Amino acid sequence: MKRTLKEEAYAVMFPAFDSLALADPVKEMLDRGCVSVLLGESREEYVGRGMSDARVGTEAPEDFLEIIDAVKSICGSAIIAVDQEIGGIKRLHKLVSPLPDIDGAARMTDSELAAVCAETAADAHKLGINLFLAPIADILTGSNPWLQGRTPGNDAAQALRIISTYIKGVQSAGVSASLKHFPGYPNITGDPAIEEAVCKASPEELEPIMNIMRAGIKAGVKTVMLGPAIVEAVDDGEPASTSVKTVNLLTHGLGFEGLIISDDLDSKSILMGRSLEQTAVDSLSAGADLLLVAAGAHLHEVADFIVESVESSMLSEERLRKAAGKVRQLAQQLTE
Repeated sequence: MKRTLKEEAYAVMFPAFDSLALADPVKEMLDRGCVSVLLGESREEYVGRGMSDARVGTEAPEDFLEIIDAVKSICGSAIIAVDQEIGGIKRLHKLVSPLPDIDGAARMTDSELAAVCAETAADAHKLGINLFLAPIADILTGSNPWLQGRTPGNDAAQALRIISTYIKGVQSAGVSASLKHFPGYPNITGDPAIEEAVCKASPEELEPIMNIMRAGIKAGVKTVMLGPAIVEAVDDGEPASTSVKTVNLLTHGLGFEGLIISDDLDSKSILMGRSLEQTAVDSLSAGADLLLVAAGAHLHEVADFIVESVESSMLSEERLRKAAGKVRQLAQQLTE
């Protein structure tokens, strides 16, 4: 049976929220076709690169099992994601086997690191998690208040090894990894979530990151997340998450065929003065399959606008259906 355009519109949305309670707007989205959620963190936790003492002291495995069961009871197969980074944000804090820090990962052999990553992913999988929005592939060459402390270090060969091994280890345990943030942000002028930041890196500065991205794709990574700001060396007019040039570099240049995820479309560097609804359509048109957005009742308006854009030929129906199909296909694969 052919799905309605409204069902397809909900399928490409990826609502993020920081609690373990399934709010009514998210339930409504899941009931109407959405099959993906991000169990995120607060802005304070994101900036502080760690979960709050209150969260760590109160969250239990049963809380994750309960909300994930609730999600799946509505939509069946589902993508359930968290941030679980080496050296960065670890949404699952003490609930899973710990990942090493960057220095610890660098000291491990490939087999040791893969085993540690697989154990973390296996613990997460028992909770119902099936997507880690990690690893971060950037190598910093300048100021970067956004990614400082979250990257795999500045040794390109070591970073490539750590990232490829992380992907293989995590995915061996049934959890998808996600390379981010394509095409790379070795420097940036500010925090893209709250200001219109720009990456002014040269093509030469991006090349080591491209090599890591190629290695991650070769390692079989299932998803890639686009970045949240303009990367002038690739596209000086559009942020990566709405850039046709960036998606073409990823798909045609690097040969990636998996699921493409936008960064948070609420970020000021992605919006660039546009409405969220228009930004969502622009991201889909550029080639993103799954749109990361802050959860809320306003997302029904985004779904409506996506449908209206297809009906007015602003957005290709084929593009929307292809994106929605890829999302549901991965959700089914990860739920089996």
